[in-house]
Amino acid sequence: MRAVTSSIDPISAARALDLARVSLSRPGAPTSLPQRLLVVDPERQTATWLESGEAIAAWPVS
Repeated sequence: MRAVTSSIDPISAARALDLARVSLSRPGAPTSLPQRLLVVDPERQTATWLESGEAIAAWPVS
C-alpha cells in the first residue's frame, strides 16, 4: 500500500496557517484557532492538517 501523506513543504505549511488565521475574521468564525483543524487550499489543491498551530500532515486534493 502506498502512503498518501505528502511531506510538508514549509511554505505550504505557512500558507495553510495564514489561511486559517485569515478565516478567523469571517462572521461566525471562532475567536481563535481550534486545537485541530483541516485547511483546504483550493488554489494549490492541498489539504493540510494543523494541530496546535503546526502543520502535521498534507495531502493533494482535487
